[in-house]
Amino acid sequence: MENRVFIIGAGFSRAISGYMPLMGGLQTGVQSDLNSRGVEIGNDLEAIDNVEHWLTLLADPAPWLGASEQMRNAALFNDVSRAIYNVLTAMEIRAAVEPAPPWLLQLVAYWLRVNATVISFNYDGLVELAYLDVTRGQGVRWPWDLFAIPVTPAWLREGGTGRQRPGAFRLLKLHGSLDWWYSGPDAEQSDPIYWLGWTGHSGEGMAPLWAEWGAEQLVEDKLPMLVPPAATKTPFYKNRLLAAQWVQAAAALRAADELVLMGYSAPATDLTVTSLIATQFKGKTIVPVNPDKDIIQRAKELGDRRNMPTVDESFVSPLSPNDPSPLEKWVDTFGS
Repeated sequence: MENRVFIIGAGFSRAISGYMPLMGGLQTGVQSDLNSRGVEIGNDLEAIDNVEHWLTLLADPAPWLGASEQMRNAALFNDVSRAIYNVLTAMEIRAAVEPAPPWLLQLVAYWLRVNATVISFNYDGLVELAYLDVTRGQGVRWPWDLFAIPVTPAWLREGGTGRQRPGAFRLLKLHGSLDWWYSGPDAEQSDPIYWLGWTGHSGEGMAPLWAEWGAEQLVEDKLPMLVPPAATKTPFYKNRLLAAQWVQAAAALRAADELVLMGYSAPATDLTVTSLIATQFKGKTIVPVNPDKDIIQRAKELGDRRNMPTVDESFVSPLSPNDPSPLEKWVDTFGS
């Protein structure tokens, strides 16, 4: 059996539920949220017409701006981060009351069976929700079981007791998670990450684990840990727990024979990830699983330039009414 590492991106969550937005839909939702809260965003977004570039401008002080303008941009960046959280949380709630697609449950069962490493750039908890579905009736299970770093259950701030985690596959959420909270990008490197516990099942929705302890009041002094979709992300990676996931991702890539890209578009602007793959993945094959044929060329540009891996195009095909999706095709081939 090939030693596979998986990378999942926004297209993966979109395949699970049509409620989950891609970048264009996220931009629209963020603008709507900011407008509803009376946050003035100015004209730069319209001038740039690219939310990723705009967020980079807000996050990375532009040399042509004065100190006061840079401070206003920094404050707006925090508002945008909160808007991203609000939009995606609302979409996650809607997705959670839908039944999980069969291919997702089969894939999660496969990941459990092979003890897979799954690298995720998604904030939502839909993979974790599917994990609770697959392990239903197998004792007490939490989404926390999948996290590869020691994220602290928020109820421990009130003196709760700990819990030993059962064995599960590793989920490396390199850009954070909607249920992770911390003190912000300016905090100390050793700042803890708190997990705001929840449970649930697909079709039934999600519910807080510790409502009796106050639920979100447990983290009312914290911020959602979300690394925003900006080209410049370095300030967010200084948190040692978040950085530890990147170290584990690099180790997993070095040991892998095959890299499977599920719904991950490998954008050229994401230099951190493309550099991670180019320098750390030494395997022979990259397998994009995506309905967009443009991913084939982007996948061919990944990997070590001295010994480029082969790109398997078997699971790249446009969607049509009568054909299984690329994800369904991959799961049918390998997940049984």
